[in-house]
Amino acid sequence: MSLIYDAPTGLTVTAATYSTINLSWTQTEDNVQVEIQRKEAGGTYFTLAWTDINTTSYSDTSCSSNTRYYYQIRYYSFSDESAWTTAVDAWTYPQPPSALAVSWSGKTATLTWTNNGTYTYIGVYYKLSSEPTTWTTDTATLTGTLTTRNITVSTESVARDFRIRAYNSSSTQWSDYATVSTSVSGVMAPTGLAGISGGQTALPLRGQITHP
Repeated sequence: MSLIYDAPTGLTVTAATYSTINLSWTQTEDNVQVEIQRKEAGGTYFTLAWTDINTTSYSDTSCSSNTRYYYQIRYYSFSDESAWTTAVDAWTYPQPPSALAVSWSGKTATLTWTNNGTYTYIGVYYKLSSEPTTWTTDTATLTGTLTTRNITVSTESVARDFRIRAYNSSSTQWSDYATVSTSVSGVMAPTGLAGISGGQTALPLRGQITHP
């Protein structure tokens, strides 16, 4: 192999989802492939892909969530190649919680969900379904191992939206949201019902004859 090409320039890597990192670079040579290598922190580089000629981007969809990856690329064409670029890195996002569900007891909503990774915090939010964008933060620091949260709202029989997301301090990134829309709060049970005192006479049933 001979180094007849200059290395590609402007390599950037950006997390797109919890399983995808996008790479882009500036093409400075014509009619050559780009070889892409990847490793995890503390790992060993391996060749992930060779692009088509004159390609300036690549989506790595084989990533794990909340993981730091390092990438380097070079031009490759038969027996000729360039030097490797300087390595660049990016974290994938945490995988969001799933199976979010809401049940009601009067005005208290119980949220439950499934965690899909190791989280530092869970953020919990809610709003009126009729309100387009204004969310109330119930908590942004719920312990990341928990899978339930109670929220008491102010009004009965009103539709609300709920959403949660996960944060991991290693990557300092939030996941996407898991959302439940248009969940209607319950109705509180009546209170203050008084019984009939022992000194009163019960009313007769219909058709029952009473005698003095």
